[in-house]
Amino acid sequence: MTVAQMPQHNHGVKLIAEGNVGTTANPTDAMLSVSINGDKVYGPDTTAAEVPMNARAIHQSNMGGGQSQNNMQPYQALMYCVVTQGIFPSRS
Repeated sequence: MTVAQMPQHNHGVKLIAEGNVGTTANPTDAMLSVSINGDKVYGPDTTAAEVPMNARAIHQSNMGGGQSQNNMQPYQALMYCVVTQGIFPSRS
């Protein structure tokens, strides 16, 4: 299944940032912060006040093209024989 074959859908996005100036470039245990010179964009993950973000700045486009796909269930062809006389297969 490819993205084009998936039903059209979107994913919700929520971005929380803190209002303090960033102190690191490493996102581990940090939140998006205010950057002064462009390299330190993360600050400590604290209880600082959340900064509201413009909804148009955070956008997730629709995914999936809604095209059809072949949805064939697993199967196995079997051939069987019924013995009506004697022993099958022969034991000799």
